[in-house]
Formats: sequence, C-alpha cells, structure tokens
Amino acid sequence: MNKVPLKCLFKHYQLLDYVLGKKHSALLRRAELKTLVDLHGNKAGKGGELTHDETTIIIGALDMTLKKANDAMTPISKNIPT
Repeated sequence: MNKVPLKCLFKHYQLLDYVLGKKHSALLRRAELKTLVDLHGNKAGKGGELTHDETTIIIGALDMTLKKANDAMTPISKNIPT
C-alpha cells in the first residue's frame, strides 16, 4: 500500500474543494455506475483494477433492485414433501 503523507492528501483535498466547490457531490444512476464498473474491469483491456469476479458481484448487486423477493422464493407446497 502506498503511504502518502497526510499533508499532501490534505493539499489535494483543499485544491479539489476550491476547483469543484464544497457543495459538489457525485451521485450516479445505476446505469452510470454499471458503466463505470465496466470501465474499471480487467476485461475492458484498459488496465482496470477490478477482476471479473468483482465486476460480476458489483453489477449483480446493482441489478438486485430490479428483482422482487417473490421471484427468488419457492412456494412452501414445493418445499414440503407430502
């Protein structure tokens, strides 16, 4: 792990606050986050830092909001043998 002096990090923080403004926030939609994850994946061939498994897990978590609990459940009648 790279160890960067705290003063150096603080100077970068101050610079970003000055350039972007203190109220700046980066909120992304799910589609934008998925694109960002794809860009950082190794499979993109651009030297990404995320492995294929990490990319799959993150995208799966983002897609979870589209699924209903009812889709993942099995009816009790199919679980209990009669």
